[in-house]
Amino acid sequence: MKKPYTLLLPILIVWSMLWIACRKDPIPLPLPDPCNPEVFSPAPPDSCADLSDSLRNCCLFYLRTDSLLWYSPRYNPRNPDEIIYTLIFSGKLGGELWKFNLCTGENLRLATDVMLYPNDWSKKGWILFHRTDYQIWKIKDNGDSLQQITNQYANYTPRWLGGGDQFIYYRQKHNDNKWFIRDLDGKVDTLPIRGERQSPSSDGKRLVHAPQFGDNIYLKIYDFETGKISELAKLHISEVGTTISTIEWRDNDQKLLWTCRKGIFQTDVSTGHTEVIVSTPCLSQHYTHLTIAPDEKHFIATRGKTWYEAAIYTEWSNLYLVRFSADASEELRIEVDK
Repeated sequence: MKKPYTLLLPILIVWSMLWIACRKDPIPLPLPDPCNPEVFSPAPPDSCADLSDSLRNCCLFYLRTDSLLWYSPRYNPRNPDEIIYTLIFSGKLGGELWKFNLCTGENLRLATDVMLYPNDWSKKGWILFHRTDYQIWKIKDNGDSLQQITNQYANYTPRWLGGGDQFIYYRQKHNDNKWFIRDLDGKVDTLPIRGERQSPSSDGKRLVHAPQFGDNIYLKIYDFETGKISELAKLHISEVGTTISTIEWRDNDQKLLWTCRKGIFQTDVSTGHTEVIVSTPCLSQHYTHLTIAPDEKHFIATRGKTWYEAAIYTEWSNLYLVRFSADASEELRIEVDK
């Protein structure tokens, strides 16, 4: 006679095989999102004001109504979650340079007495910016090693080239305004480009600039290796509202993203074809100070409004930062003051 446990053994084996076959791995719990949801909020709805096209180049007068204004964002080229920006206090010439984490909401002040002109951030961790002395300075992105670079005349719009061993900038000298390229040892050369708006390609080999002649604005590309300038596109001032305010390269340097009074536009570098990405409803709303994330999943701009009052151009500088998805289908306000 068989022992009882020998009879149970086949049953236990079959049951174990069925249990293993039918067992499902437990569904892992989602990891907590480290990002602060309060960093972003819905962008305000569009609104227009009575702003006459005939007066858009006349009678310029600025009236700042907000106590805090956010300008000049720039992405960290090594981290799509970090930006720098300039915080301006209404009624004061100089502001503050801040570093902001789009995920955690952490804010770090880097420098004071900063002008609202665009800043730039290199892959080596150095930031170029302007101070109220109209000179260009640099500082490490942790707030250390503040250094003055230029020391005479008025200098603007510095941009790093390639890896960050050279930069370009615009200098005003007794109506003799020129662009220069400078290395970290202080060697300076003149660049044969015109216009106050420019942007170097990611590899530092080309430079797009937007000079204006009469009623036409041109997108031109300067090649550092050949020294030649080629015309990419010709735009009438009526197409852009006033002038191009900022330009950036995207899609592996195959396209240009640029801002003007009439919205945000994109130009194909190979064909010159230009299309609107974000259209503003009227000249009273505009975007400027564009920056594109290093992974190109988002881009950020400064958004502002203008009202026309009493036969003057009155700038109610309700300026804040907004982040777009890559295709501009989503626009969110960045709450840097949270």
